[in-house]
Amino acid sequence: MSGGFSNVSNLPLLNIMVYYQEVFTNNHIMKLSPTALGLAGGIMWALIVCILTLTSIWTGGYATEVLNLIGNIYPGYQITVWGAFVGLVYGFIDGFLGGYILAWVYNIFAKKT
Repeated sequence: MSGGFSNVSNLPLLNIMVYYQEVFTNNHIMKLSPTALGLAGGIMWALIVCILTLTSIWTGGYATEVLNLIGNIYPGYQITVWGAFVGLVYGFIDGFLGGYILAWVYNIFAKKT
């Protein structure tokens, strides 16, 4: 081939496309790591609850309806600075369990297809 395309393995995008073609045509089953998805979900939900609580305190009432619903679920949670810490802890536990269970159930169904 002319024009510098004699060695297509130097093209990273083409290598990625070839890899995914091999993965999907050879019926490889992609599994999720329950721990990794649990950690990602836990960190994200904890930060969301904490930042939303602090934003509500700072603005004087932003998203109080949502945060009151969270307070009904998480014992001891209130829209205060201490509540932001409590929400951080509960949010991590809740998000971790949700992500872990989601990956676990996904892996069960991925084996059956």
